[in-house]
Amino acid sequence: MWVWGTWAGAGPQSCRADNRGARRWRGSCCRTGRWLLDEPFAALDPGLRTEMVRLLTALWQERGLTYVMATHDLRDAERSCDRIWLLQEGRVVLDRPVEGLRDDPPDALRDWF
Repeated sequence: MWVWGTWAGAGPQSCRADNRGARRWRGSCCRTGRWLLDEPFAALDPGLRTEMVRLLTALWQERGLTYVMATHDLRDAERSCDRIWLLQEGRVVLDRPVEGLRDDPPDALRDWF
């Protein structure tokens, strides 16, 4: 599943990391105004996951960065994105806003709920 959203265009000072390589990578991403994220919350414990979602949401609201996020966790998409694309066999089979997704899920997502 690919998820798209518009985020905050953060500067390097907003990109925290525990190691130097990750800081350099994140700083570079911050300067481009576009991010590509592959399962960004997958290996995080619940507390850090919540903190990262909070940070990304704050960046999105404050600075308008564009990003694409791959995830298999629909909850991550709902918490951190404003639009969802569902891919099946390399084709987009769903493209819609995340808002109201649970209230009226399309057939392609019924099993996820």
